[in-house]
Amino acid sequence: LLVALALGFAFSQRYPVPLAIVWYLVAGGCLIFLACTACSDPGIVRREPKRIDRTWTWTSQTSSYRPSKSIYCRDCNCVIEEYDHVCPWTGTAIGKKNMCCFQAFVSSCALMFVMAIFITVAGTLFMTNGDPHHKSVHHN
Repeated sequence: LLVALALGFAFSQRYPVPLAIVWYLVAGGCLIFLACTACSDPGIVRREPKRIDRTWTWTSQTSSYRPSKSIYCRDCNCVIEEYDHVCPWTGTAIGKKNMCCFQAFVSSCALMFVMAIFITVAGTLFMTNGDPHHKSVHHN
């Protein structure tokens, strides 16, 4: 968060304002998707003492039945529907119900990374090649 704010401030000082606005919108979206992922239900399956469907199987860790595409998560101590992993950045399991928010979070982080590289490289090239008063040092 602090890095995103610092880069946004640096961009707003050196680059056009619309670029800084886009940066802050992407950073804001990243934070919103992070909060949505961290605070949403990943698809926790309630404990069922009776088999609801033929595809449900017994899980000894929770002493209940679970759907076929569900997996017991040791970190969360529960069964998650379409479990993927536990994300250290969000601090929660990623499953069926929060996968969309998680993918939006990862995509917005990747977009911020690409934007930061592009802005830095383009800004450096512009500053060294576009400034008529810039004196380059030539070594012989």
